[in-house]
Amino acid sequence: MAPVNRPYYGYIMSEFDNVDVWIGKAETTDRIQELLAEIDDFHEVEDKPISEFAVTQNVIFYDHDFVGCETVSELVAPADVLGSAFSDSFRDRVRLAAKENGIENANAILFVWGQAISEPLDIDVRGCIMHYVGTLDFRDGWNR
Repeated sequence: MAPVNRPYYGYIMSEFDNVDVWIGKAETTDRIQELLAEIDDFHEVEDKPISEFAVTQNVIFYDHDFVGCETVSELVAPADVLGSAFSDSFRDRVRLAAKENGIENANAILFVWGQAISEPLDIDVRGCIMHYVGTLDFRDGWNR
């Protein structure tokens, strides 16, 4: 029997089987939070991007509820940035994506579920360089 795609607030749940992933380095862990933070008056100005991250991706809006990040203070192997909530099989996919993209160490990983960014791009802004490594299978991404 084929899986059922149930709507969830306008999204089809199968959209969350995959996640777009960026791996890289941030000057500080706070810098990643700044990158993702909503710009203060973005609701009040038409066509103003929701965040600095949106600017780097050439979009105005994305649903920030489906964006996540993991950070550590020191540079480590990319899979080691992931917290204990992530499954070993997802760590393996991150490890392989990092290796395929020549990334040996990192202190930050960004995730975007639900295909919120139509054409993901690398990020190179003050204090933050993140490489888009692709869309990874996330069906078993969480430890249960």
